Amino acid sequence: MYPIQEFHTLLPSPFNSERRKCITQEKIERMVASGREHGQVQAGVVRSRVDGEWEIVIGESRWMMCRELGIPFRAEVRELSDAQACGLILTENLDRVNPDPLEEARTYADMLAAKDSATGQKIFESVAALAAVRGGDDGERTIRRRLMLLEAPGPVLEALAAGTVSLGVAELIVSRPPEIREE
Repeated sequence: MYPIQEFHTLLPSPFNSERRKCITQEKIERMVASGREHGQVQAGVVRSRVDGEWEIVIGESRWMMCRELGIPFRAEVRELSDAQACGLILTENLDRVNPDPLEEARTYADMLAAKDSATGQKIFESVAALAAVRGGDDGERTIRRRLMLLEAPGPVLEALAAGTVSLGVAELIVSRPPEIREE
């Protein structure tokens, strides 16, 4: 069990920049409404940095809610290396019930960036296992298909995010040569 402390000031994790792009104002407003009634239901995870500051690893949306409500953010304090923090973030982001396909693709891109180290290879293997469950294949194929989404033309990405194009259709479009994708 890790100790839980209260924090008022935290820095965002550099390993969660893609996920942060997916946090909408609407989501924060819903969380604030819930937080007014129930408070912070689940603790986050933070780690100390070499400069003495605290960095949020898990729970960035909850942290934003707490800031909006003016209440302290409760979090477990863990000693984590960069690779461990990245692995924890990636697993947390992919372990949601229905992650957005683009968020999933960005998470895989972050994972591949960390794959160079031995710890990164272990992270890759565990995330590939999660992808296999999610995609029904060997995991690496699911990762490749999601990463291809990042190459989709803007209108396809917008339609996928809006739900007017299915994941299968978006994957089909990006599997075509670039000159055909634009049509």
